Amino acid sequence: RGAAAMRAASVVARRALVSSRGVRAAAPRQLAPWRCLTQTTAPGAQEKRDILKASVPHVASLGWCDDALAAGARDLGLSAAAQGQVTNGAVDLVAFVAQEQCDQLREEVDDAAQELAALDDWRDRLKLAISKRLELSKPFHAHRAQAMGLMVTPLARDDGAVPPADPPPAFEVLHRLVDELARATVVSTEELDVPEWRLRRAAAGVAYALCEVRALTDDSE
Repeated sequence: RGAAAMRAASVVARRALVSSRGVRAAAPRQLAPWRCLTQTTAPGAQEKRDILKASVPHVASLGWCDDALAAGARDLGLSAAAQGQVTNGAVDLVAFVAQEQCDQLREEVDDAAQELAALDDWRDRLKLAISKRLELSKPFHAHRAQAMGLMVTPLARDDGAVPPADPPPAFEVLHRLVDELARATVVSTEELDVPEWRLRRAAAGVAYALCEVRALTDDSE
C-alpha cells in the first residue's frame, strides 16, 4: 500500500511539471552558492548589468575583451574607465551573455511547444532544441573558442568573501542549459520517470557538447 502511494505521488509530481503549453516546465531549484551574475543585488549591480548589456553588440567586432566593455560604457555616456566595475572583465561578459541566451532558449522552447509536440521521437525534439540554442550563438561564432576558454575561468570575488574565487560560470550555465534542452524533449502525453529524465538530461549535455566542439571547426554561416 505504501509503495502504491509513493508511485501515485510520483505521477502527480511529474504531471505538475508539465506546463499548460504542453512542454515540461523546469522545477524551481536553489541558486548555486556562488554569485549569480544576472540576479545579484549587490551595490552597483544594476549599473554593471547595464554596462554588460551595452557591451554585447560590440563583441562581434571586438571579441570578448575589455575593449568591448569600454565601448559599452561609452555608449551609456560613461567614461571608458567605468568598465572597471565589471570585476572579472570578459569572463563576466561571456557569462552574462550565456545566461541571457538560456533565458531566450526557454522562451523559444515555450513558443515552439506545438512544433515539439508534433515530433514523435524525443531525440528529434532534442535536435530541434539544440538547433535553436546554436542559432542564438551565431552572432558570436567567430569568437566561440575564446568564449569557451573564458567560461571555464574561475570568477574572482570582490566582496572579501571566502573562498576568494567562485567556480567557473560554465557550471551554472551548463546546468541551466541542460535543463532547458531536456525540458524540450518532454510533452504532456508522456509518463516520464526519474531515470528517464536523467537519461535525457545526460543525452542533452553530451549532444550539445559535441555540437559545440563541431562548431569550433565549422566556418559555414
